[in-house]
Amino acid sequence: MEKKLLGYLAWDYATNSPKSGTRRFKVWTTEREAARGIPTGSNRYGVKPIFVEVEA
Repeated sequence: MEKKLLGYLAWDYATNSPKSGTRRFKVWTTEREAARGIPTGSNRYGVKPIFVEVEA
């Protein structure tokens, strides 16, 4: 199995879950898009890459 990058999620490290604020969580294609709603210098929120395993 090989890992491939699927996208990025805005992540809440305090609750160890995706950042809430919308009814659903969106997987962004770039790290910059995922970080759009996160305050600069935030220790609580960040961007987390999402990987999937695919057959080579």
